[in-house]
Amino acid sequence: MSRKKESSTLLSQEDSDQVQNLLERYHELAKNLHNSSNQAEAEAALSIINILPEAAQVALLKALSKENDVDAADVLAAINALSPHKEIRKEARRALIRLEATRTYPQWKAPIARTSAIQMNIAHPPRFWKGLVTQMREEGEIQVFLCWEQGYDYTEARSLIFLLDYWREGVKDIIVDLSSKRRVDERIEEMRTRFAGIPVVNCTLAEGKRLVEEALSVNEWRKVPPHQDYRNNLPTIDKLIMQATDLGEDTGSTFINPELEDQEVVVNFLGAWTMGDYGLAYDLLTQNSYVRDNLARDEWIELHRAWADEAHPARMELSFVHERERTQSALWLPTPIVGSRSSSRKEIEVGWSVELVDTPLNGTLKEMPMGTAINKDTGRHWFCTNYTLVREEDVWRIQQATDEG
Repeated sequence: MSRKKESSTLLSQEDSDQVQNLLERYHELAKNLHNSSNQAEAEAALSIINILPEAAQVALLKALSKENDVDAADVLAAINALSPHKEIRKEARRALIRLEATRTYPQWKAPIARTSAIQMNIAHPPRFWKGLVTQMREEGEIQVFLCWEQGYDYTEARSLIFLLDYWREGVKDIIVDLSSKRRVDERIEEMRTRFAGIPVVNCTLAEGKRLVEEALSVNEWRKVPPHQDYRNNLPTIDKLIMQATDLGEDTGSTFINPELEDQEVVVNFLGAWTMGDYGLAYDLLTQNSYVRDNLARDEWIELHRAWADEAHPARMELSFVHERERTQSALWLPTPIVGSRSSSRKEIEVGWSVELVDTPLNGTLKEMPMGTAINKDTGRHWFCTNYTLVREEDVWRIQQATDEG
């Protein structure tokens, strides 16, 4: 995912000079704010900024957001609290968020006068608003869109958009954005258009957190760091996701496309099994599958990752995939009964091969077949496996893997 460049408004030379002058004097401005004892004095200190054209003020705020200095944060906090212009207050808040990513926080609070007759608007803390996931987990890569509403009257929205790769890169990319809720809704529609043909479904914060944590476990296993932008925004991510207490319900959804055909399920299982996406492989099994070996999902993944670290499976190739003909029963059954059994159960036979190193851990995997042939030079093993699939919660899942070698 690529970041959109922020559009910049051209300033006159005079405005540019004023912005540069104020940027060089922000320590002096912060000192005046520190010495102010009431709201009127703080507003007077900001008057030299308030008289600038709005575009020049925005340019100054963006420049201050790059200073990584407490004085700059204090000036931005003052503008966020006291500017008479709503858009400038919002821009100041965005600038503060950018500084937060560098762990630079304001130390000064505006001495706002409060009376019983006039109530100030309250900038509400973030609360989870909505989450979306591309329902394509079988591809080994998904997008997770998590959004919080915040600000005055909850009109702002903070978005974290993750690109998660469960094969090798873990947290592959992230976009952190602050915009209006209307803009977020527009972005969601753009996302649905971009992924036309792929379901984009709702998710809770608990489910989003689970997906991100599983991707981070890939980073840890593969010894690959998460994307740089993830690391840069770690304080924000920790606060909004990892340390959140109101997560909502995790339904256990796998976010696998429910329209997968029986043979697609088998091929995706083998692909995940050889590429190291053992979470997906587990989720393509029935709940009582023999292959799960009565292990919890995390235990099954850990076992298979330990095996992969020794076996190094690579370059899986398919020779054939076809539905196995059912043996005719000597017992006559009415056609509707035969048809019902056929539509809810399938036998898929697969000829496949993969390069791997033989290891004692082969015996710990219930689904590990015996090779029909082995190339000792390349380590390629050839297998023939029959997979029994059944309909579970209206989707095809693997109940058993039988070695036919």
